[in-house]
Order: sequence, then C-alpha cells, then structure tokens
Amino acid sequence: MQSVEQIWDDLKVPEFLDTNGKEVLSYKEACDQLFTERQILIVKLFGIGLTYKEMAKILGCTVNTVKSHVQTIRNKLNLRGNNSLEKWCWLNHDAIYKK
Repeated sequence: MQSVEQIWDDLKVPEFLDTNGKEVLSYKEACDQLFTERQILIVKLFGIGLTYKEMAKILGCTVNTVKSHVQTIRNKLNLRGNNSLEKWCWLNHDAIYKK
C-alpha cells in the first residue's frame, strides 16, 4: 500500500503559478521576505476558513481592515481572488500550521 506522500508524488501536481505564470512563493519564503506579523496571523486565520467578521472579532479590528490585509497578502503573492489564496493556504498547510 502506498503512503500519502507516494500518492501525492505520483500525482505530479503542477507548481502553483501566479497570474503571470510565475511560481508563487512558499509560506516560509513569504514569511521571510514579504509578510508582517499581522499578515502571518491573517493567513493562519484565513486558511482555517474563518469569515472576515470572525477574523475581525479575534483581531479586534474592523471587517474592512481584515479585507485590506487579505488584499495586501494576495497582491504580495500575485494572486487573484480569495480562491487562489485558499489554494495557496491549502498547498502550504503543513508549513502554516506546524507544531
């Protein structure tokens, strides 16, 4: 029986590309090069599927502030829309939520 890692490798999932066809930074690279502490927290909350309202309540800010942070994160990663950011979070899940 194949392990999950072997199955994943066999799928040969293509690299995740931005809107210009360039490879998108990994979570570690993004944290090291692009994100502020607040943006890292937003990514973690966004990645678990919280709504803007839920994130705003946790962070003690307005929904518009959360939306602004999410937009800035997407811009830094050259991603269009929340679906692309969701996919990026999913692909980087292990790094984002490591113990």
